[in-house]
Amino acid sequence: VSDQAGRDFLLYHAYQNTDFVYVGRQGLLDEVEWKNDWPIINAGHGPSEHAHVPFALGATKSPETFKDEFQTRLPGWQWPQANEPSVRIESARGGRLLLSPNEQQAGNPIGAVFARSTTTGNYVAQTAIDTRGLTGGAVAGLSAYGDSENAIGVTIGDGKVELWQRRKNIREVLQTSDAPSAGIVFLRTTARDGHRFRFAFSSDQIHWREIGEEIDGSFLPPWDRGVRVALTAGGKPKMTARFERLTIEPTK
Repeated sequence: VSDQAGRDFLLYHAYQNTDFVYVGRQGLLDEVEWKNDWPIINAGHGPSEHAHVPFALGATKSPETFKDEFQTRLPGWQWPQANEPSVRIESARGGRLLLSPNEQQAGNPIGAVFARSTTTGNYVAQTAIDTRGLTGGAVAGLSAYGDSENAIGVTIGDGKVELWQRRKNIREVLQTSDAPSAGIVFLRTTARDGHRFRFAFSSDQIHWREIGEEIDGSFLPPWDRGVRVALTAGGKPKMTARFERLTIEPTK
């Protein structure tokens, strides 16, 4: 695109060397300079991480840390195209997200998926779940979600915490632990390099207990889709999971 001053700009996709394709496609904007009729970007040093705003506008930067306390329904949430979950916001009592699978997915432990995309491959994501009512096979959880056939996560229900992975639609429970007796339980995932994940749980956000080892999620769908942080729910018909917040904080 050329502006009124005759400058040329290119909007294109690029990837970080470390996070690579697991964050999904990332859009960049660079000015194109010409040398001997050959286009050059960033003086030939490759994509630029920072650049001047092309027009006389104030530069804006999205906050690196994402936080939703479910007072209202914020834009940007996603779910599988053919599997829209039931989502309600309960603004009373500090705010809650009520998440339920549709009838066809009720028996699936991750039948309901409500997800956020990420901007970096290194982050810590954390949610708070009201475990009261998660009985009879009903579970709620936190996942590094690729698609319905490829995901990694941790769920809580019936007094148990399960670390699981689904690869090529084959679900495997990697480790099980007794859940804290508290009504509100916190789940956490720590991501590294876009495809390595650790999971932990806590009753007070101070003392955390890791479950299982670091999992290599390089089998998760990369490129245009990318790995998302997802809240999940399912396991039995007419169940509802109650989440009190979700935070995603980038790390070094």
